[in-house]
Amino acid sequence: MRRFTTLLLALSLGTLCPSVQAQSSIGAVKQPAYNPGKKKLAQKYDPPPPDTMVPPVSSNMRPSDPGVLEDLKPIIGELTPEVQLEDSVIIPPVPFNQIIPIGQNKLPPIKLEASYTEPISLKQALMVALGNNLPIQISKADFDSNYYKYLGSFGGFLPTMSMSYINQKTSSGPITSSQSPFFIMMIYPVFQGGASLFGMLQARHTQVASKYAYSAQSKDVLLSVAQKYYDLVLNRALLTIRTKAVEVSKFQLKVNEDLKAAGHGTDFEIMQSKTQLAEDKQDLIKQQVAFRKAALRLSVALNSSLLVNLAPIDDRITKTELVDHKLSPQQLTALAIANRPELQQYEHLRLAARRAIQVAAAPLYPRAGFFTANIMNQGVSGGGAGGQGSSSVVIPVGGSVSAGGISESGSGANSTFSRGFILNWLLYGAGVGSLGDMAAARAQARKAMLSANQELQTVIEDVRESFLDSETSESEIEVTSEAVAASGEALRLADLRLRYQLGTNLELIEAQRDYINALSRRVEAFIGYRQSQAKLLHAIGLISVDTLCAEKPSDFKVNFGKYRGRNP
Repeated sequence: MRRFTTLLLALSLGTLCPSVQAQSSIGAVKQPAYNPGKKKLAQKYDPPPPDTMVPPVSSNMRPSDPGVLEDLKPIIGELTPEVQLEDSVIIPPVPFNQIIPIGQNKLPPIKLEASYTEPISLKQALMVALGNNLPIQISKADFDSNYYKYLGSFGGFLPTMSMSYINQKTSSGPITSSQSPFFIMMIYPVFQGGASLFGMLQARHTQVASKYAYSAQSKDVLLSVAQKYYDLVLNRALLTIRTKAVEVSKFQLKVNEDLKAAGHGTDFEIMQSKTQLAEDKQDLIKQQVAFRKAALRLSVALNSSLLVNLAPIDDRITKTELVDHKLSPQQLTALAIANRPELQQYEHLRLAARRAIQVAAAPLYPRAGFFTANIMNQGVSGGGAGGQGSSSVVIPVGGSVSAGGISESGSGANSTFSRGFILNWLLYGAGVGSLGDMAAARAQARKAMLSANQELQTVIEDVRESFLDSETSESEIEVTSEAVAASGEALRLADLRLRYQLGTNLELIEAQRDYINALSRRVEAFIGYRQSQAKLLHAIGLISVDTLCAEKPSDFKVNFGKYRGRNP
């Protein structure tokens, strides 16, 4: 982050340094009045008391305009040498009159290539994402597919129906016969080697695993949308800072030009001011683009129109605790093991892989079942003493018409009903293929178990990393608050040194850069804390719209039952 060019002008005697305007330990000094319409500075100096050491007032003392940064005052706050630790940062609205068009006025400010701007809150973004997000819809489609496959697996327990019609003519010497058999068969499976039962159980575990995968995808999207929304809020705050930086830089350039016209400034100081103004304008343009890109990323996550420029409605970033800081890493790990859907997903995938071994072994077993058959035949013969018509039908088990079975015959016009029991045992390729399928299924089951263990380690690692990030980001808020106070005091002292000809303009510029960087880091610290809390919620598997938008930590009940016996 770069600096606020002449943030000093408002900070030294305005919002940040009230002690300079009032009586202090070094005496009372009245600052020269600044009138841009005149070419000279009106000075009035009251000598300090004899017992104080005050340098003589220089003609190069810089005027101040306390109202220049009045709009930025909520972000800056009332800084004093003593650190003030607030639990929130107020983001004032962006001054649109200071936004710079991009590309020789080809793109308007803020929305750039978008058609219009639409405000949105965090809760609205989360709700829209749950309904429109494409990865969530893809995961939902996968869940629906596995659900219907599970329902279809029950068909293995139901009877198999077969209908056939044959129209054939047979000639044998002078005799010609015509046969038209029509038969209906129903096969009722009794034992199929476990293919139907274990296939259904495998489909059940796969369907449940896809349900937990759908839940995990939803939680991932909630985290992603929350982080993108906070990133949008951050870029809006930085845009406000960059906008005020340009405004103050313009004022600083005007001051230096007037000082030069009055004979108290130099061309070098004007060149420095122009350079800083140009750099601030370029930083503002970059920040405008960064703000628009953040809005685009959020729009993609919400699957909304990219022609709409989303803008956050939040005007305050609070230090809201979403997870109770009293929870230890062990308790957080127990919550994660009990609530992370990824662990349940991999567990059911492991069980499905075990059922696949039994399905692969089913062809090695015999098959048995009951059957019923209704045969209707119309037979006509000619060229001989009499006509005969006959039909035969094979009743298989498992729907295979080549399996062999019971035969029925008739002549002329007849209808025959048959029923019975059949046992069939076929070993394709002497069973070698089935044995190979079983070995492959065992290897897949082993892989599924290792994947489940790997996912458990990943979850525990995620919990502990998120916990450390949360603790670090919380302390970062205190550090950045102290940095803002220290850099504000350094800026005030740099201003005083320059006024009394004890410092240089370069020192003032460096102090201004440090101050703007401290302001930016403080906003980033608040955003980082909110993002780390959201990440910790996701790590323990309790992220939702309600927990993300809560004003205080939810009451999470820790159950160590599933945690015992596992090595974190």
